[in-house]
Amino acid sequence: FDEGIQLVEDSFKDTIKINFTLKGFVRKDELKGREFFGFQDGISQPAPKGLVLPHKGQLECPPGVLIHGLNGDLLKDERPKWALGGTIMAFRELQQDVSKFQEFCDQHPIDLEGDKGGVGSERRGARMFGRWKSGCPLDFEHIWKNDPKIGKDPELNNNFTYEGGQDVVSCPVTGHTRKMAPRSSRRLSPDELAGHLIMRGSIPYGPELPKPGQPAEQEGVNRGLLFASYQSDLAHGFKFIQERWANNVEFPRENDNIIGGTKEPGYDPIIGAAKGKDRHRFVKGEDIHNIDARLELPEDFITARGGEYFWVPSLEALEKIGKNEPLTA
Repeated sequence: FDEGIQLVEDSFKDTIKINFTLKGFVRKDELKGREFFGFQDGISQPAPKGLVLPHKGQLECPPGVLIHGLNGDLLKDERPKWALGGTIMAFRELQQDVSKFQEFCDQHPIDLEGDKGGVGSERRGARMFGRWKSGCPLDFEHIWKNDPKIGKDPELNNNFTYEGGQDVVSCPVTGHTRKMAPRSSRRLSPDELAGHLIMRGSIPYGPELPKPGQPAEQEGVNRGLLFASYQSDLAHGFKFIQERWANNVEFPRENDNIIGGTKEPGYDPIIGAAKGKDRHRFVKGEDIHNIDARLELPEDFITARGGEYFWVPSLEALEKIGKNEPLTA
């Protein structure tokens, strides 16, 4: 980490100033690629059309939704030359309260006959995320149990739909993955969805979780994810998804008849925010046995501690910046 910072400072010299650093790390062994709640991270990424070959079921978007100056960029014809090939990064420090999340899942298990070893608790977490911890998506075939092989296979772990928006049983409409990308929605066309897709990346920060048998931690340990998303337009990317989807209790209204006729399915249970007021959040459709039941979320499991928006230049522009050359319009 320190060597990387030194390399950046040596390369850009007095053209930059480092104001703040926060160290992330890659978890080891079987925890590699998993965030602190235990879920495999970074599975569902959009495929920019014409630039990469998509996996089966992978959502696609015009490349300009992610990169300035390409087809799909809403401001393509207005970008200055130095901005072409760049993107906008939204960065957030997301603190995760692992004990609160696990305690909530343990207190609200979805148990089935024959379950063993806390599967009901894991099923509750899967209903909130829209995937099992392995990355296996919730669909008609895997609503009841996890299949780790599917979670590991890029040709299978995104190859699903929600039956044209009609299926609110296998995956709740408020499930995190569904709130973030409501594929096959009756309320959102494929082209509309493609215009709001973002490329994401994250890395854990803070101390590793204690191993079984180790002393319990004090409350308030600062650990979580250093999250970044990339999009050509914040108003249609990160900000839109957080404000209009995750925090919107009326989105997505896929089938009012199935969810008790309500106009309010609820918040994204993982990152949805109640506008900083009383933090009172809720979701519907979580309980397989009672799809109309309202589940109260009395506490936040993730807290945004800070962040910023940045322009990320192309390699060509970055080279000019490093050489202290002017960027031409």
